[in-house]
Amino acid sequence: MKFLLLLCILLSPTAWADKQAQRKQLAQRYMGLLLATDYAQLSEYLNDSSKLIDKTASKTYTGKRSIIEFLRLSTAGIETYRFEQERFFIAKKTAVFIGQYHYKGAGDLYGYPNQTIQFSVPAVTVLSVDEKENIITEHRDYFDYENLTPEVLNQ
Repeated sequence: MKFLLLLCILLSPTAWADKQAQRKQLAQRYMGLLLATDYAQLSEYLNDSSKLIDKTASKTYTGKRSIIEFLRLSTAGIETYRFEQERFFIAKKTAVFIGQYHYKGAGDLYGYPNQTIQFSVPAVTVLSVDEKENIITEHRDYFDYENLTPEVLNQ
């Protein structure tokens, strides 16, 4: 009995580390597909109860179809889209990405019709990861829109 208890104690950290590695890999794969705007592949990591929440804009999208539709619309006309990661960590089933999103493209969605703009926005993206189902159950974005100042590249 003591041997079994000792074995469980010794193997516990290994099992925990394996789960953390799976969660990290899933979160990073999801972010990679998001930034590549590969929505066909990204949708494989969502289900009908997944949520995308933009707390700063007070918007919530529920379900794979709604989330993908929103992402397609929000990146329409974008020429380049990248995330400059400053920090990343996993806390249990929560993956946190801290950095800046950089955009360049059509300004129509941002109040600059028929113009090309570029801007960077500090942000925190928080993903709730379910490694058993291999999905993201919740995607939360917190953007610093207050300091968003697009640069017009052509007049």
